Amino acid sequence: VLWSVWRADRVGCPSQFSCNEAARLFPWARPKFRVLSNLVPELNQTPEPLPEGLPARYWLVVGTREPRKNMAFFLTQWQASRAKDPNVPDLVLVGHASDVPDALGGLDGLHWRSGLSDGQLQSLYRHAACLWQPSYAEGFGLPVVEALSVGTPVAVARGSALDEIAPPHAPRFDPHNGGQLQAVMLSLADPGATVDPEPQRAWARRFAEPAYRLNLDTLLKELNP
Repeated sequence: VLWSVWRADRVGCPSQFSCNEAARLFPWARPKFRVLSNLVPELNQTPEPLPEGLPARYWLVVGTREPRKNMAFFLTQWQASRAKDPNVPDLVLVGHASDVPDALGGLDGLHWRSGLSDGQLQSLYRHAACLWQPSYAEGFGLPVVEALSVGTPVAVARGSALDEIAPPHAPRFDPHNGGQLQAVMLSLADPGATVDPEPQRAWARRFAEPAYRLNLDTLLKELNP
């Protein structure tokens, strides 16, 4: 990585958070770093049925493996929130129960799924009441943009690239503050709440191909004025 940064005229980073982290590691290269958000194509796979055995209403988490995903903390607060309000829905997790401690992986109301096709994943996004991203370190946050692109609301942790990737109106919480996360969960538990999908879709278009092409063109012109 050091050699690549040294040789490059410009280094594209998927978020300002990533740029800041790169500059922290390579302060001498700070002038080279530029934000070039990842390209997230609109989800246009042929719709497929949801995986079997899922409830009509559920929250969704996509990606559970790395410690930075903060899943043990998240599941503990979800369990506590369900004890306070039965309207807190079941949780569908795209990952494996082995990614979390045994005492949490088998909690009542969890639905683990893996090996999904693109069409199945798109269906999970579309039918979720909310996508949650509790990570304490994210360089971008692909599931957030994918969920938004089909109109699904998101709730995200503060303190990383999620601050930029999620729209301003998305609920946010400290990834280390259990009381704050529970408060957000309880505020979103009402099964009768409705959400206009268009603001989510409009925000996601910031990361679709037309916007990406424009951003990339701007960076290329900087190199070749």
